[in-house]
Amino acid sequence: MAEALHLVGGSIACLVAALRAGQHGRPVTLHADPARLGASFAGIMLEGRRLNLGIRVFELEHEAAGDQPVPGCDLARDDHLPFLGSIRALVEEVLGEELVRAAAPEMWLEGRRAPCVLTNADIAALPPLLDPARRSRIAREAAALLEAPSPPPCRFRPGHPAGAVRAALEETPLEEASLANHGATLHGLLIPAVAARLDPGWASRVAAARRKLWLALFHPRTVLEAFRGETPGFRPHRPFWGMRGGVSAVFVERLLTLLTALPSVRINPVGRLRHMASGPRGTVLLDFAAPPGGAPQRLSLPAATCALGLGAEELFRAAGVDYAPQRLSVAFGWAEVAEADLRHCPFSLLLAAPGAPALRVSAGPVAEGGRRVMALEFGHVPEGLPHPGAAEARRALEETGLLREGAPMRLLGVTSLPCLQVPSFDNRRAFQAALAAFHARGPEGWAGQLLCGAGRLGFDSMNEQILTGLRIGEP
Repeated sequence: MAEALHLVGGSIACLVAALRAGQHGRPVTLHADPARLGASFAGIMLEGRRLNLGIRVFELEHEAAGDQPVPGCDLARDDHLPFLGSIRALVEEVLGEELVRAAAPEMWLEGRRAPCVLTNADIAALPPLLDPARRSRIAREAAALLEAPSPPPCRFRPGHPAGAVRAALEETPLEEASLANHGATLHGLLIPAVAARLDPGWASRVAAARRKLWLALFHPRTVLEAFRGETPGFRPHRPFWGMRGGVSAVFVERLLTLLTALPSVRINPVGRLRHMASGPRGTVLLDFAAPPGGAPQRLSLPAATCALGLGAEELFRAAGVDYAPQRLSVAFGWAEVAEADLRHCPFSLLLAAPGAPALRVSAGPVAEGGRRVMALEFGHVPEGLPHPGAAEARRALEETGLLREGAPMRLLGVTSLPCLQVPSFDNRRAFQAALAAFHARGPEGWAGQLLCGAGRLGFDSMNEQILTGLRIGEP
């Protein structure tokens, strides 16, 4: 029989790893805090209802998708796209008929709703929103970028390897990269208003981490073709999938139902990890706080078959490594309205206009009596300032034409969470130093796995977590 697998943490990666290993008959113990199972994908409880923390979707189709076997994945290097076929198969297995194709994401720009070019990375929907003068100016600027005799390394251009550009974006500030690829007019139209809602210091952030701020970079040639009225040579294919009823916690619940039905899987409730150290004969000692209604635990686990799926801050701190990355608090809110008062109910609407009262509005579940919960992401709220309230929620719904003006609306609540780790060069250097210190000062001879964001900065999207879980759970 295979050696028992010990998974520490309640992340999606840990849950998927437990499911897959258990399906292969391998003994598995999941050491997890019951209150944190599924992490942010489990949402938040409010008035007895489970609600999403903003938009939660699956990306299961992509123009660059592959169907490579998961055992060939190198978690320290590979991205998830070559393995998207396996990721999709897992999601379909877990959700079944609860998995549904989501409506196309939208954006509010120039006083109207349109396909969201920042979410789906398809610039072709933008030119019809603009007047001829701006369309012409954007086309001229894109042509000038392509004709420049000495282009910067971060500029996409014909005949230049995309990999070299991606490497350059790892060292380029976001504003510089956007101007280098978009020109001043397109940059000013799409980037600053959205980026500043999440991160006041967005201009100096790592361009390669732009997706953390819900931004995209477009190839100057694609911009030129679209704004000249031509069909772009590149059109992305990136539809999103969601859950019937719109509540992401269904995925977590289904995962738990499947894995707890497996006879070889056991869940050991623990609290936060307080300390970890080397033990005798290749073991690692883990000291956990008490979970709700439980007692503290001190465990000795075989390091070679132990995978740690905790957040980097909790893990490194437990090993005695200082790591305190800069985080920004993001405010979320939920407003309940009558379905009959909604003029339009978007799957996701990004408010890209300057001065918008929120960053995004997305449709939540329908309650009894035909009442719909609309989830609002307000963006970053500086420390010391009040949270957005009912006035901002109403503006976001009415000014975008979603809610009938003056219709009854009940704000269920607003909360602020430090969920955005700033994608800065300083945070990247701090992580690299902390990871090196963990391996140098952590458990001697550590041979276990560090999952997702604990072992690789930023490698923590839903698809990346699922891929990690599949890889760890394979025999």
